[in-house]
Amino acid sequence: MSDTVIAEGAVKIRDGKKWKSRWLVLRKPSPVADCVVLYVYKERGVKERNSVTLEHICGLEACVGTDGVPFILSILCLSQTAMLGFDSKEALQSWDLRLRYCLGEVHSFSVSVLPGTKLESGPATLHLCNNVLVIAKDLPAVIIGHWNLLDLRRYGPVNNGFVFEGGTRCGYWAGVFFLSCAEGEQISFLFDCIVRGISPSRGPFGLKPLLPEPSISAASVQDRLKHEAEELERRLSLLSHSTGTGSPVSPVRPISSVW
Repeated sequence: MSDTVIAEGAVKIRDGKKWKSRWLVLRKPSPVADCVVLYVYKERGVKERNSVTLEHICGLEACVGTDGVPFILSILCLSQTAMLGFDSKEALQSWDLRLRYCLGEVHSFSVSVLPGTKLESGPATLHLCNNVLVIAKDLPAVIIGHWNLLDLRRYGPVNNGFVFEGGTRCGYWAGVFFLSCAEGEQISFLFDCIVRGISPSRGPFGLKPLLPEPSISAASVQDRLKHEAEELERRLSLLSHSTGTGSPVSPVRPISSVW
């Protein structure tokens, strides 16, 4: 595969209420493109194809499937959600890892939206893709709120949760939002890194890791995931230690000097 091809293989796609088996090629048009293109072939080797451009990607969501599809990977965009079905967990993990590396910083956390805000209360998922923050619910995922990190007025962990405030540039989504979760400190730290231009989940010196192919074994995938998780935890610990040696950080961190 060329450098611009992210992943390819036999995948099921959602067409209305039905799933159809197709040969998919996920490609990035250029190294600096802010979108990916999904090429859909009826079968491998056929020249005729359809294509879908996925712009403004804001999250990835992997889960156990339904309707006879064992595993599903949802690619969340601000205007649409693409759902890909896989027969094996290994194939799902391969596509997920390769797409995450292509996109940059992609993280998600289970949260519960507390009542009293513009968001619908209840269980949800916080997705963070580079400097884009979204809150999504249901399957297929539906985005119920979105923000640019640089437009937030302040954010930070609170007891058993996380709070952030959208500034005036957030338009309708200006205001304070409260989320109940167990990872408030981790979410806040990721925000800190990203708004400062630090990429905590990238390897040193911009080296590209060896990404798995869809045909690798389950044991190999699990070993790689464990290693990458341990490496990410180590880098986050080092970054947290280095930032903690300065002046104490307030419980709610301002992004700009304007409150």
